[in-house]
Amino acid sequence: MNLLETEEFPLLLRRGRWALALTESAISLFLALWYRERPPAAWVAMGLLLAYNMVVLAQLYRLSILRIPIRLLVVLDLLFLGNAAYYTGAATSPYLGLCYLIVFVAALFGDLKGGLGVGLLAGLMTVALGVMDNTNHWEIVRDTAPYFLIVGGFTGYLVTQMKTYFTRYQEGLARELQQKHTEQNHQHELELAREIQLSSLPREVPQVPGLSLVLRSEPSLEVGGDFHAFITDSATERLGLAVGDVAGKGIAAALVATSIGSLLPYLDPLRGAHHALVRLNKDLCGRLPATTFATLLYAEIEASAGTLRLWNAGHPPALIWRARDGHVESASCGQAPPLGLFAIWRAPEQELTLAPGDLLILHSDGITEARTQRGQSYFDEARLLEIIRAHAPHGPEALADAIFTALHEGGEPSDDLTLLLCQRNTLTV
Repeated sequence: MNLLETEEFPLLLRRGRWALALTESAISLFLALWYRERPPAAWVAMGLLLAYNMVVLAQLYRLSILRIPIRLLVVLDLLFLGNAAYYTGAATSPYLGLCYLIVFVAALFGDLKGGLGVGLLAGLMTVALGVMDNTNHWEIVRDTAPYFLIVGGFTGYLVTQMKTYFTRYQEGLARELQQKHTEQNHQHELELAREIQLSSLPREVPQVPGLSLVLRSEPSLEVGGDFHAFITDSATERLGLAVGDVAGKGIAAALVATSIGSLLPYLDPLRGAHHALVRLNKDLCGRLPATTFATLLYAEIEASAGTLRLWNAGHPPALIWRARDGHVESASCGQAPPLGLFAIWRAPEQELTLAPGDLLILHSDGITEARTQRGQSYFDEARLLEIIRAHAPHGPEALADAIFTALHEGGEPSDDLTLLLCQRNTLTV
């Protein structure tokens, strides 16, 4: 920003003019008393300078500052100082010392070009005073005139460099503030998206006779794509469980995950799971970018018979802990492609049986592929199986606590963590 465009410029110019007027008045009064042999001339010089400064001050307070040409004021300052110098000693007058101040001011407002121009004008004025001086003090002119040019040029050069540096500093500061503002807005959007995502996903597990459900879900530092859903049918005592993950992170993945988690129950998969998943895939193919997809594991449990049906769309397979012998079984057969990639999609159905005491484990890949914020892997499927064998006999709550304790002891996960446990308690007659 140019100095002339700042709000402080009018105040700066008025204060500077007052300082210059008071300085010139004090010097004029001193010289009028000092030059006793020529008192009329000294008093005339003082009167001219006072009148000139009063006129300039009146204009500064009356007119808009931007309407007053600063270069013209500087030139008039030199002319009136030269006139006062003519009456009080010409080339040897102390008034010429004030010309250095005027040259300096010109360099401040005009940079190198303005400083050189006014310095040259002051030097020529000194030469003219030397010519008009009866005593012909050419040595004083020789030693004075070049320094006006030097002061103007050197000061103008320094001012130019300082303005360049200050402009770069302002631009850098503006970029830094803009970047900080953008990061703050982005962080606020992430927090808002996380709140929306968490509020849209079910936090309470349904109460189904014969089944014990445990849900543990923790979002990462950034909003992610994990989602889960419960579908219940009190008439048939069937329960639908869904765990999924949208590729990627950020607000886009969170919005897709939220929409899938909200849409799936309305598709009523308990009346036809495969048909509902086909409709969901068609919807996602129609509105998602080509590089975005979602994995999904849908499980349907009939509590009375212990029947378990699974449909897997590219998600980590379900795990079943068998209460009879403590064996952990992986339901890895019949996996289909993720949702949202192919318009024609089919998924085979896998049917298993849950005996009383058996425990079904559904999880997101954030658990078996847990990595720290630095990308270091510290929890995998082998570690999960080890914890299941050790803690599943104590019930789903104890198992969930053990898994998440181990996850947080190893590091701070960089991905969302979703764990859904379902244990068949007793046979329903």
